[in-house]
Amino acid sequence: MRRPVFDPPFIRDVGRTVNRGRGRLATAPLCALLIFAGYTALTHSATAQRRGDEVVLDHADSLVGMELAGEPVRQLIGNVQFTQGSMVLNCGRAIQYLKSNKLYFEGMVQIRDDSVRMVGQRAVYYPATRTVEALDRVLLEEGTTTLQARYGTYSADDRLAFFRDNVVVADTSGVLTAQEVRYDRDRQTIVADTNVRIEDSRNGIVTLSDHFENDKAKKYGKWTGNPRLLQASGGGNAPAETLHVSGATMESFGDSSRRLVVTDSVRIFREGLAGSAGMAVFHLERDSIALYREPYLWYADEDGAENQIAGDSLTMTFRDRFADNVRVMGNAMAVSEADSVLGGRYNQLAGQEIFMYFDANRISRIEVRRTATSLYYLFEDGAPNGLNKSSGNEVTILFLEGRLESIKLAENVEGKYVPERMVAGKESEFNLPGFRWRDDRPEHIR
Repeated sequence: MRRPVFDPPFIRDVGRTVNRGRGRLATAPLCALLIFAGYTALTHSATAQRRGDEVVLDHADSLVGMELAGEPVRQLIGNVQFTQGSMVLNCGRAIQYLKSNKLYFEGMVQIRDDSVRMVGQRAVYYPATRTVEALDRVLLEEGTTTLQARYGTYSADDRLAFFRDNVVVADTSGVLTAQEVRYDRDRQTIVADTNVRIEDSRNGIVTLSDHFENDKAKKYGKWTGNPRLLQASGGGNAPAETLHVSGATMESFGDSSRRLVVTDSVRIFREGLAGSAGMAVFHLERDSIALYREPYLWYADEDGAENQIAGDSLTMTFRDRFADNVRVMGNAMAVSEADSVLGGRYNQLAGQEIFMYFDANRISRIEVRRTATSLYYLFEDGAPNGLNKSSGNEVTILFLEGRLESIKLAENVEGKYVPERMVAGKESEFNLPGFRWRDDRPEHIR
């Protein structure tokens, strides 16, 4: 779109008066009147030929003819209104440039084009392209959508709006802020750039990115350029309880039952909980997150010991925005530190499915299904006492206040105890197939 070309502040030196007051003719020479009328007719005729709709002055309390830099102009003051086709333009004062075919407005400028309303303190209108440029507290309204900024343009021919400099877009779904926004009325799309921030108050979500595209008709949104998602509990007043998510691309699908999909280098962080994956799917209405493509999850237990979970896919369901249960499908494995002092000792669970249940954000039960195997290190009065390895079709582990209480196995149960003298210094030899321990736990995402 055309960059803004604004004239100097409104000219109060009216120069040579041609017409003043309401319907009164001044005593200017007849030749000046003829020149003025000739330029007016020429401009209107050219516009009508090009556009098929003429720029019409509907009203002004005062009209003054004058010349600026060799160009005849009309200065209009008080309740000014122009129309051109579907465009209706109102302001307090205006200058109409008859040769260059543009109009300068100031003083509570309002432009309407069918269902669109645009206001600002100053504006320039180009009849040839039916484009308006506005400055100072610019506002555009259409239906439930509003755009505000310090500068904005609107093209009636293309039905496009461009806003920049502290842009705020608001509708029923939330509030977007950015440095630049493009709005396509026909396609119902919004494109935002630079410092994009979107607040979704209904779901308590804030997204940040460098670039955002939204297709309202398709109910689709896309974030690129370091996209991040934040979801706070307790109204956002507890930073430690805020869920942080980042990735290369973030997409939104649907409206009422919306899905958010984050892909490539996905990182998840919350105090006591972290994760990584190639893709994450958020089902906002169901309050759940599904991780795919080498998902990995870290969480801390009641004593602060770290636990890690991996599998082919991993789904977390939340209650009051805290983890309620975790389901790991395919090559599932859960690993935890057996002792923070004795390095290399990890309690391990493996199977095709692992279900973990939480109570008040503490682990309460773990169920391992299909080819379940458990490996636990034993301690007696705090001293290491070997390990126990068991297998069966199912393993159920119960916790009391976040601490291990019992392990139960069912169907085709096999078990083996390995004494400490055979374990010490050889812990890695007893690790279950597929064991791994990662030290790249995601931290706060900025």
